[in-house]
Amino acid sequence: MIRNFSFKKALCLVLAMSMALSCAACGGKEGPSIVEEGPGSVIEAASMWLVKTEGNVAVTDSDGADVSLIDRLGLYSGYGVKTKAASYGWIDLDDVKLTKMDENSDIEVEKDGRHLTLTVNRGAVFFNVTRPLEEDETFEIRASTMVTAIRGTCGWVEVPDDGHMNVYILEGTVECSVGDVAMPVAAGESAAISRSEETIEIGTFTAADAPAFVTSEVENDAALAEEIIDASGLDILNPAPAPDPAVLSGVYFGDPAASTMTADQASQLARVLREVMAEVDREYDQANVRDPEQRNGMGHYARIFDAGDGRPALFYAGGVMYDSGSGPRMAYYFTYRAYHFPGEQVEQFGYDGQIMSVYDGWVLSGGTTPGGTYHGEVHELTGFISPEVSYYAEGDIPNDTYTLDGQNAGWEQFDRWRSTWEPDTELRTFEEGDLDAHYDGFVPAEDVLTALDIWSGEAEP
Repeated sequence: MIRNFSFKKALCLVLAMSMALSCAACGGKEGPSIVEEGPGSVIEAASMWLVKTEGNVAVTDSDGADVSLIDRLGLYSGYGVKTKAASYGWIDLDDVKLTKMDENSDIEVEKDGRHLTLTVNRGAVFFNVTRPLEEDETFEIRASTMVTAIRGTCGWVEVPDDGHMNVYILEGTVECSVGDVAMPVAAGESAAISRSEETIEIGTFTAADAPAFVTSEVENDAALAEEIIDASGLDILNPAPAPDPAVLSGVYFGDPAASTMTADQASQLARVLREVMAEVDREYDQANVRDPEQRNGMGHYARIFDAGDGRPALFYAGGVMYDSGSGPRMAYYFTYRAYHFPGEQVEQFGYDGQIMSVYDGWVLSGGTTPGGTYHGEVHELTGFISPEVSYYAEGDIPNDTYTLDGQNAGWEQFDRWRSTWEPDTELRTFEEGDLDAHYDGFVPAEDVLTALDIWSGEAEP
């Protein structure tokens, strides 16, 4: 005897069975997903699809189980995709959003209604959103707590490790965020995001910086290539040739072939070098110091040096010169400056009037402060030049008021420590007497400016 028969329940059962059979017949290529929600169920269609693969690409479901690759494979929340060396994966996020995974990349996909997220655990992803998102739509690329929100943009994201994300925008604008910090990034700009420091550094990049997995996509889309040029001025399909390291010969302390100096960095160094030269010239003119018997007038000298990982830094030495018989020396109004790139923008380190020496992996800087205290710092050249050891002296030196790593030390102790890393070859300035300064390894600043202008593309070789 049948009791409590419900025609509505029977109809639902028939429909569910019919849909399950339909999914089995289509092999899961474009089948809907039945997602349980409480006592009932809803049908949720996938809007993320692995539409193309090249090489060795693996897919796992939300339980970590392997998923067989098929044409237009539906990707659901919790699915992961990994590419091996020389392998790539193309993912459609609907009809107007495309992403491409670079080789050796690892991502996870998430979908919550109209909110799509790609979490990049490692590697790089190219994205091209051809239509601005609706108000109730979101598309984010994440790495840990670092987020890039995309609405109608083209560019790529790199995740070298779980603490950093680098974003490059070719067309449009995105918003990057980490912690409480959020910043827009426009076409032609890059963003270096640090999770631990919760910082976002905005910079620029060149057409030559676009990786091959990105340029190969633009090659197949002439309209997109023009849009990128119009938005950012970057012709990534025809980048300017990389400068010849020989340009730096004679003006670079280190191996020019190992330099990672970008065109933008060269332009920044040329700017600050011209600024300090003009400043010293004005000081010399105001002092009106002339001695036709011995003084040769103002001299400007400089040298680019390798900050340990190929990042460029710059020393400048300028002042009133005289011929000592063994070479020029600075006698009056001499100024020393040092510049480096702790991030995307050039910064001066140390202070004016210091003596400086560059060794293999180290820089020693020091001088007398306005209060009469001699202060020096030893910096390790790692691209981010940071104090390692300091020493201080009251009055004449040497004396017994130096410190090493915050501990009191005498001159002999400091000198022994310094001898452990001080080689014979060096780039340095040093003072001898009240009005006499030597410099070793420097070249005319005009020669340095010429090399920087060529490297930046602002002058012809």
